[in-house]
Amino acid sequence: MKVVFKSPEEVSEFAGICGKYDGVDVSVTNKSMTVDGCSVVGILGFGTGKVLDVDIITQDKAAEAELTGKLQKFAPEE
Repeated sequence: MKVVFKSPEEVSEFAGICGKYDGVDVSVTNKSMTVDGCSVVGILGFGTGKVLDVDIITQDKAAEAELTGKLQKFAPEE
């Protein structure tokens, strides 16, 4: 999925949501760099206003679906 952050507060909220899921790894990628989805500093290193790719890695399909739903609020406007 793709996300875009408009402010540092949105990055903090995103990382907080990702951190609540045990057994779920979230990666945020900008071109060739990847950081942990729980790392506010890492994500802020990409800057705000850029479209980033998010990968959710887990065997728990229910947790993946729930997390994807919660992260939809950060999806870029079309």
